[in-house]
Amino acid sequence: MLFKIINCNPADYVNDLNRYLALRNLITSYGLRKNIVILGTDAINQILNSNIYDTPTKNFVYEIDITRREYHQIVPQLLVYCIVDFNFNGIECSLSNNQFAIRMGYKYFVSTSNTEYVNFITEGKNDFDMYTLIAKYYVRKISPLNLGVGLNFCQGAGSQCKQRFDDLTNDSEITLCIIDNDKSHPAKGKGSTANLFKDFDKEYNNNSLAHIIDVREIESLLPIKVIEEVVCENKVPKDIESLDIIKAFKTVNISFREYFDHKEGLSLKNAINLDSKHGDYWLSILHTNHKFASSQCLINETCYECHKCGKIEGFGDNILKRSLDYMNKLNLNSLDVEPDILTHWNKIGELILSWGCIPNSSPTRTS
Repeated sequence: MLFKIINCNPADYVNDLNRYLALRNLITSYGLRKNIVILGTDAINQILNSNIYDTPTKNFVYEIDITRREYHQIVPQLLVYCIVDFNFNGIECSLSNNQFAIRMGYKYFVSTSNTEYVNFITEGKNDFDMYTLIAKYYVRKISPLNLGVGLNFCQGAGSQCKQRFDDLTNDSEITLCIIDNDKSHPAKGKGSTANLFKDFDKEYNNNSLAHIIDVREIESLLPIKVIEEVVCENKVPKDIESLDIIKAFKTVNISFREYFDHKEGLSLKNAINLDSKHGDYWLSILHTNHKFASSQCLINETCYECHKCGKIEGFGDNILKRSLDYMNKLNLNSLDVEPDILTHWNKIGELILSWGCIPNSSPTRTS
């Protein structure tokens, strides 16, 4: 994250251990490329001219001084940044020019845990790796900012995401959480995990933010060409058939993959049940495929429990891992992401970059 330090007088901290530790931790965070730090000219000069700061800290500050103008120009282009006020206690968040500023007192940075990479809660390690890949793609191909991304993986494990989020928030650790919305129909509500998060959690009110993605599951964000490569590599007939059906249905309704269960698939029975509760969506799409169109269940929009229900098979629980393995072998510049998926990648990439931005360079030498 980008930390802008204000109301800081380093020369006065010879007998103020907490302010001294907080300042040194923040400066070291920059030197180790864990976060971006902006210091005013007067504070920089006080550190360089003081005997209470060691050589590594002064070397880090030299570079902060060199990059200060560059990072000042970056600030307005981030969705959020943090103001560390050495004359303030507490946390508050303000909005100006469509940008959020989290204002925190120095006491939160006396502990080194708040100057590590930003905490990032996801529902599993594969989710974390996928979002990291999206952020790297965004940095490489879309964002005009010359930044890197650094995040600290925090296991959420489904319903435990909310408890982990609350624990880190209450401990004043800066935390971003991204989870699936688990919507299986456009008119259906969010899933049980997403519903645990209150409106307050999903707004910029504190040192943390929960973001619910706009699609059912993280697998919905996989580029179709990546799934195609993975499926064709394994040559499983049912997967190839499902891929062809999914591609065809997406031409009928471009939002198809936003609600489709990529792991388990979709049966006609489930489609009938969902549409009967929430309104027409799935059945209109299934009517365009001969595999389903002649079914009496579909014609009458009623499940007769014949146990011969047609189904679009899913790709299994490991489709995300298999796709990640394939994408990690590619140069990101050659990754083909279709426009509708790219819209989601842009939104997620901008969010992650704003929370997890770090200098795009190697750590500073300390000697």
